[in-house]
This record gives sequence, C-alpha cells and structure tokens, in this order.
Amino acid sequence: MGIAFCGLSLEQISELLLNDPPRGASLAVTCNMDHARELSINPDFRAAYRSASIVTMDGKPLQVYARLWAGLTVPHVTGADMFLRMFKGLDPARHRPFFVASTDEVGSAIVAALVARGFDPDGCGYAVPPPGFERDAAGTTALIEAINLHRPTQVFFGVGAPKSEIWIWQHASRLAPAHYACFGAALEFLVGTKRRAPGWLGRLGLEWLWRLASEPRRLSRRYANSFYFLLSLLRKKPTQIDLLNENR
Repeated sequence: MGIAFCGLSLEQISELLLNDPPRGASLAVTCNMDHARELSINPDFRAAYRSASIVTMDGKPLQVYARLWAGLTVPHVTGADMFLRMFKGLDPARHRPFFVASTDEVGSAIVAALVARGFDPDGCGYAVPPPGFERDAAGTTALIEAINLHRPTQVFFGVGAPKSEIWIWQHASRLAPAHYACFGAALEFLVGTKRRAPGWLGRLGLEWLWRLASEPRRLSRRYANSFYFLLSLLRKKPTQIDLLNENR
C-alpha cells in the first residue's frame, strides 16, 4: 500500500521510543482502517505519514489484508497497547513526558498518576488545546510554547486523527526535539473516562465493534466509510494501491 510498516514488536517499539534519542520532532503513528481511508483522500495526512519515523499496523483488517493479498506478516501493534506499555515504562529519572489531552480531567488524572509513581510535578505536564486549535494561529502557538517550555522527551497526543498527525508534521520545525506519538482515545482508556473493549474482542479483531456500540452516533459513519473502503481495496490488486501517493 506504499506504507513502510514497522516490523518490530510492541515491546521493541516501546523501548525504542522510551530510550533512543529523537532526531528532531520524531513522529510515530498507528495505522488503522480509518487512517488508510483518510490517506486515500487527504494529501496533508499522506505528507504526515511520509514524515513519520514509525508506522505500526493498528487495524486487524489491515493485518489480514497484508497476509492474504500481499503475503506479508506485519505485527499488530495498536496505539492503545503501545501507549499503555510506554506509560508503564516512563521513568522519573530519565523522562519528561507531556500529554496533549482532550479534557482537563484526562490530563490532570494522567499527571496525578505519574506524580504518585515518583515524578516531580514539574517533570510531567499536559495541555488541553481548544477546539479547532489546528486551524488557529494563536491556539497553535500556545500549544507549541507549552510543549517547548516543558522540554519533553516524549509527547503523547490524545486529541484525534488526522489533525494530530498533520499538526505535528506541519509544525515539526518549531517543536522541541522529542518522540511525538498519536494515540487518540488511548489516554482516555488509561484514566477510565472511556472503557476499552475486553481483551478477547481485541484478539479477534473486533475492538471496533465495542467502540461502535459505545459511541454509535459519533462512530457509525466512520466505520461505515472504513468498511466500504476495505471493500474497494479487495477489488484491486496490491500493486494498484499506493496510499501515500495518489492512487494509481
């Protein structure tokens, strides 16, 4: 599909993002079916993906597609799993994490959990950007200043795709060197403001069904579009698909 998926395991990727010095504002993204569909129509999202240092295969349907239609075995590494693994590995002696959260409730709960683990309150921070910050110069400047002032080692975005990935790509030259990772609802799963699907549903590739049942009004159109996009992929040969460029 034109995407260079990372072949490392969940543990290996997490250790890399926790321990390797970043090269500038280094972007990590987790590709699910909705991302794949968005890549087919959004040139800025494609540019953000091309700039990413790590792309994991988050969607189970994508993993099955890669195996059956292209003969490739790619590890299934979800954003929720990667965020939880990295969160557990954060060390107050080595890390200065920063969280871009959807609400103050989420951000403050995450910081409180880290302080309870021994982090200095100044060693972990968060910001809640206003709606539409990605299209607003003042909102963008305020978020950049909050991130840079913290001098982070890792920055975790939990405000949704594709705006998180595109925003990081567009402003990478203004952002402090760090590992930037986009995890969507994973921050809310961690603090309990949203419930993640049971593990057995995730192993069957049906976590999307749990999400749909939890938020039908918000997610029904997204999953319907993703389903039709998957059908369109199945009607093509793998050599006809290049999601990071205009489809041939």
